[in-house]
Amino acid sequence: MLTMSEASLVLARINAHHGNMPLDETSVSMLREELLPDMTLREACEAVRRFYAGDDADRWCRAGNLNRIVRRMRRDRLPSDAQVESEILRLGLTGDAAWLYRCGRLRGRDSRSAALLTGRAGDGQAGLLPAGDDGNAPETGSLGV
Repeated sequence: MLTMSEASLVLARINAHHGNMPLDETSVSMLREELLPDMTLREACEAVRRFYAGDDADRWCRAGNLNRIVRRMRRDRLPSDAQVESEILRLGLTGDAAWLYRCGRLRGRDSRSAALLTGRAGDGQAGLLPAGDDGNAPETGSLGV
């Protein structure tokens, strides 16, 4: 969640388009509470810029407008299905590993961290480990020794 200071910067950017109306604590607090809880200052400022760059009706930018723009910005950063499929093929993932990778990528992870979800970071290691196997069990011979 943005701090009060960050929210006041966002509101000041909005007010700059409407005669620099003075900020008050109530307005800043309300804006802050209505914004997406994980919105960053950078995202909020970019959303304000995009709103006014594309608005020709002299409307006020509101929290709902910023939330909608930020959601769209985040969605646009996600890879396409075709791109994810290409990455899966390149990594040689199948089954559960491919599914985990796809889920990671479509939830906003970069390709390296999505690959780590599968137990495969592009270093030629095997994919998912069997349930309960942490990969550190000592090898045993035919006599269990």
